[in-house]
Amino acid sequence: MPCKIIIANDKGGVGKSTLAQVCVAWLSRRGHTPRVVEYDRNGRLPRILGAGRVVSVPLPSVVGMAQDARAQSVQAWDPMIAWLTDAEPLVVDFGAQAWSQFASWAEDVMLARLCPTVPVTVLVPVTADLEALAGAQRIVDSAPRLLPGVRLALLACDKDGEVGFLRGVAACSALIQSGRDAGAALRVLPTMTREAYPALAALGMDFDAIAGSDPADLAERTGLPMTAVARTIKAVDGWFAATLAVLDAAVGEPAAVPKAEPVSRPAPEPAPEPGSAPEPEPQPAAAPAAAASGPLPRERFDETAYRRANPDVAAAVDRGEFDDGYAHYVLHGYAEGRPTGAAADGAPVAIAAPHAGIPTLQAFDEDAYLRLYPDVAAAVHDGHIASGFVHFIQLGRREGRSAPLRAP
Repeated sequence: MPCKIIIANDKGGVGKSTLAQVCVAWLSRRGHTPRVVEYDRNGRLPRILGAGRVVSVPLPSVVGMAQDARAQSVQAWDPMIAWLTDAEPLVVDFGAQAWSQFASWAEDVMLARLCPTVPVTVLVPVTADLEALAGAQRIVDSAPRLLPGVRLALLACDKDGEVGFLRGVAACSALIQSGRDAGAALRVLPTMTREAYPALAALGMDFDAIAGSDPADLAERTGLPMTAVARTIKAVDGWFAATLAVLDAAVGEPAAVPKAEPVSRPAPEPAPEPGSAPEPEPQPAAAPAAAASGPLPRERFDETAYRRANPDVAAAVDRGEFDDGYAHYVLHGYAEGRPTGAAADGAPVAIAAPHAGIPTLQAFDEDAYLRLYPDVAAAVHDGHIASGFVHFIQLGRREGRSAPLRAP
């Protein structure tokens, strides 16, 4: 199925347009060209991605049941039915108050019956603001009813202060619990450092054009000093890679674009010489044993490492809620994808030097990093940071931590 993404929060200024741009780049890097739609009275995406790249839909200015309101709603929202159900990938940026209008329209046309199984991901960015929390809560409450096939993701954007500081506030606690009930963990988006902004402003916030750019070319395009450009590229590279990693976790891997494989034909066997005995047929090599599926057996399970990698489990065992860590692992931990804290079968792990640069997401061994650093594993588990890869890019490199690499 094509990837369909909606970014929404009725509160303005929470980073929806920025996230929409990153979603477009995320899909483009995987070989997809999504349809990009922006519902906003003052859209930003056409200035960033190009007017011909974005379908701009001004939000209806009249709401209610009057004839003018219904006509505007039909014109603005009815195309969503085709966009949600066709075979084209989709990224939709809902501006301020757009979700409320979408919800009213969806109820009116019985969208849940028209699109009962369409897998749509709704990304809900949240800032440290009570209005943003309330807007996110409305989406979490209504999205499963409006779009039965929805996958929700709450994304904490700390640009206005750390959302985590509001965990003790009733509205934030209720949102986090509602998100968990809907299968939406609160993930933390990386915060862009101030070094990233000079060239971003000059280029209209075009992250994908900056990430991996040549400093000399970018300096010529922006007229900025080479040192400012170099700092910008470095900051954007790190932020962009970390944000793409969050999308990997929140949205999942979209279906690969199929590629035609060349057909190879075996060379003809040379004819045997007259009178020569035919060579014996080579016996096929024994197939390697299939990797065992399911939880590790107790004899391969490292009790101490599991408790160290999962402090909440250790505390639960101490309270007598489980006989031991293995009991938790079999009942819950395996299904939850918990780190076991030990390398499988004692396989050696390649390590990148702490300052050897940023490994790619494909090369970075997430499980090994979490095994190496149980404190990071606990932070990921508790939702304080999106993943080990994001931690390494934002903090681990500066702390001198090593980056495990996958076997080539």
